[in-house]
Amino acid sequence: MKSKITLMFLMSFISLQQSNAYFQDSSNGYLNENITEIDKKSIPTNGPNQFYIDFVGTANLQANLSEATDEVQGSAGLGVIFERYFLNKSEEQKELFYQDKELFLKLKKKNNLERELKRLKVKIEKIGKKIKIENSSSDLVDRQKELEEEKKELEKEKITISNATKNMTIDKNFKRFFESLDMEAYINVASSVDSLEAILDDGNVSNTRLFGNYVLNPVSSKQSVFINSDVYFNPELLWVKGGWITKWISGANFRINASNVLWNFADEEVDKSRYAGAVNLRFGLFHEFLPNNKIRDVKNRRKYSVRLGLNYTFRELTGDISSPTNNLIRNQFLGTTDTSFSGIEPSFGFRLNNIIAEFSMPMIGGAGRNDVEGLTDTQFLFSIRFVGGFSIKLEDENSKN
Repeated sequence: MKSKITLMFLMSFISLQQSNAYFQDSSNGYLNENITEIDKKSIPTNGPNQFYIDFVGTANLQANLSEATDEVQGSAGLGVIFERYFLNKSEEQKELFYQDKELFLKLKKKNNLERELKRLKVKIEKIGKKIKIENSSSDLVDRQKELEEEKKELEKEKITISNATKNMTIDKNFKRFFESLDMEAYINVASSVDSLEAILDDGNVSNTRLFGNYVLNPVSSKQSVFINSDVYFNPELLWVKGGWITKWISGANFRINASNVLWNFADEEVDKSRYAGAVNLRFGLFHEFLPNNKIRDVKNRRKYSVRLGLNYTFRELTGDISSPTNNLIRNQFLGTTDTSFSGIEPSFGFRLNNIIAEFSMPMIGGAGRNDVEGLTDTQFLFSIRFVGGFSIKLEDENSKN
């Protein structure tokens, strides 16, 4: 009997996990909101400068989901999950943070006053020119006086803030642009599936979509590597100018996915099978919808996420099949001789504890702009990853009835 492993079994079976966590002492609880009235809704994440490393087993689910089969294709591999949190938020540092946040708001107001004074100066100068042309129009003169009075009041307010903040600077720790780094890396080295089989119709490959989809999403259980890295920006960045960046752009994502597999094409006359490799590179920015103090657990490990991303994506076909001498064979598999494909890839994903689900929409084309089934134009990718040490137990081949 063929081994069948349901997703529910996979989610509940958490054996073979080895985890090591290294971190400094962490303070308990969040800062009392009564300490300050400044921006209560933006409380810093409570967590120390720390990192975690997990060693986990791997499983290939993407092929099963893509091909809608009843069985999970087994793989043997090892994965490493690395999390690094850079910001140290002890109780003492949180007290200092709110002091610097108050200074930050004053400096920001001063900066806004400077912009407003420049705007008023331009308006006053324009009215002055009109007065000369229109022979001292009483309405324009009155308006000019109003603007000059407004300018004086703003200058007084600016001087007051300047005196209150003289020789005061924001601590460099609160100007750090990066908050944390999350990275996953998985390597598969063996599998129950080791090739893609071409279906021939009058000597032509009729399932070219299978090979195009492999280039789109190079998931191979035989030999593959998957590296996904997220850099989170500091949402509490105290920059007088440019601090808005981390309010809208939560972080950057880098991903590389590479594998090789045999493209099997054997007809009666000649064996046209070739080994093929594919590399998928993706880089982009994303926005996190959940508040920063709600997406981590008490140990400051990331647990929840709902985010939207915009990425640049690049696919490259490598290995024997990419050789110029195999142009004709490659054209039979794919319907094009192109080996490079790139475009834009919007994405949406969420995380719930150890489960990460993602939807992406690669909009890519080849160098020659030829259509490739399963690859070019707008495609859709759905993926589910388990990042908590899940493993698969497969029945031995000899145990089948």
